[in-house]
Amino acid sequence: MKGIIIMSDASEIIFWSADTELTDRLKEKTIEKGLHNTVNGDIEADLRDYALLNWLQPQKLAFDCLSFGLNNPLQYSKTDDGVTIVYQKLDAWFYVGIDGDETVQEDTILRKIRICHQLIRLHYGLSLSKFANLQGNERQNQWQYFDSLIKFWFHLCNNEQAFLFEAIERVRLDSSLSQICISAIKEARNCHVKSSGEKIQHAMLLQNHKIISTYSSENALELECGDLLLIIGLSYFLLTDVSQSVVRDSGTEEHKINCFRRLIFLPFGNFGFIPFIIHGIKIYSGMIFVFVLKVENEKVAKSLCDCATKLSAIMREDAVIKKDMRTKIAMFESEIKTLASLLKKKNLDNRVNKLISLWTKLRREDLEPISSGSLQNNPSEKTIQMLNNLQGRIKAIFSYLFPANAINSEELPGNLEKIYGILKQRLDDYKDFVLVKGSYNNEIGFYNDTCPRLLHFVFLNRTTGKIITPYIDTGECAARDVNFAVVKELRQFGIFALKCGCNYVAVRKEDFFCTYRMWFEGKSNSVVEPERIIKIGNIYPLGTVCGDTFM
Repeated sequence: MKGIIIMSDASEIIFWSADTELTDRLKEKTIEKGLHNTVNGDIEADLRDYALLNWLQPQKLAFDCLSFGLNNPLQYSKTDDGVTIVYQKLDAWFYVGIDGDETVQEDTILRKIRICHQLIRLHYGLSLSKFANLQGNERQNQWQYFDSLIKFWFHLCNNEQAFLFEAIERVRLDSSLSQICISAIKEARNCHVKSSGEKIQHAMLLQNHKIISTYSSENALELECGDLLLIIGLSYFLLTDVSQSVVRDSGTEEHKINCFRRLIFLPFGNFGFIPFIIHGIKIYSGMIFVFVLKVENEKVAKSLCDCATKLSAIMREDAVIKKDMRTKIAMFESEIKTLASLLKKKNLDNRVNKLISLWTKLRREDLEPISSGSLQNNPSEKTIQMLNNLQGRIKAIFSYLFPANAINSEELPGNLEKIYGILKQRLDDYKDFVLVKGSYNNEIGFYNDTCPRLLHFVFLNRTTGKIITPYIDTGECAARDVNFAVVKELRQFGIFALKCGCNYVAVRKEDFFCTYRMWFEGKSNSVVEPERIIKIGNIYPLGTVCGDTFM
């Protein structure tokens, strides 16, 4: 007997997943209580009503009383007949995990709850109200979809395979060749710094989507796995499809250097998502050199992100009852003034003046009375609307200054030819060897050649905290036969969506699930609003953030 149920603060059922045994038990109880509506015959709705009124709601009230003031509270209980129940509150939702198997650990049920929470967040960002407000067939379809994903994850986990995941591979080279590659990267870096004065944040030499060598400057942002995958996947796609060409004259023959320049957004400390510029140069077949630079207006980008972060702190539901409300207001006002001074030379005086005017009115008429205690009620709808408008203006300024995909070929730096020449000269004698190594030899194991690079099943051992990457061909332990055509189709769709300007794509086909992101959620607690949905063939992305959308 297994199930996961999610309730809102208002004690409404948001998500319902129950196996046959749990459903049958609740059906018996609803019929005994006379709750079954024989006219409409909607036994599913009736059993949910029974569970809500006679079991879930009382448990939720008791849970709320016991866990008042705690962050993400958690509670376990066990019934007389051995059924384990786990309760946890996440993002103001009340999660209930049920399992009648006495051998199942409480931690396993808790993991299922958190996987369910992560899956919903992945598809809806922080706009969870969209999921809570689903109705009719759309609601039923989404419930079935998430139910199948949770069951599929649990099945994979039981077979030591947790989920379809993107893994970074590294070419295994001997120490002498590794030193040659590192030396070549440093020489290319010095060439760029000398000719342009720009400091390279990160540089990497890649072969067939695998990392040969990397470089990071001091105090550079730390690239996470998702950031690297974005850069690697996007670089190979741009250099094989929409790359620009710099033509150089070598005697009587002209050579084209395939290269690109692109604006991307990466998480940076507490500032949210900061724009960076990446350049890529194709050196040989499958080998490319990529480097990451700061944008000219980095301080403005950080100030805008800091404004948005501090405004989010004011907008939190419980912020109005906190003692530090005045501090939050003062911090945001200080950041607004800093932003205004930075934008004086950006021809944005009109937008900034409107933003400051809106903030001044909001602070004076709505926020200060609340923070001083003269108003006891929560913010009015008008106040919430003004806060949303203020956040929208911040996003609009960011989008104006840093529009996605705004860099054109005329902005390609002139030193790419020199960098190309340096790398080619240093690596010419080893290109064939590296090509072979990059095709078959890597540090995390051999994978079937029919499976696209970067897509693997992985298992996280939560006891040791290490990620295990077993072969896809695991014999009797395989969760299912891997349909490589489906995986390839998903990957191609993700790359196509990025090319169209989408920053985030989450797609699902059959049991496979794939994500590509340019905007990452989580650290800054930003709200992501879907703007446009792309549909190709019979693949339906469930969440898309595209164009110059910010947060």
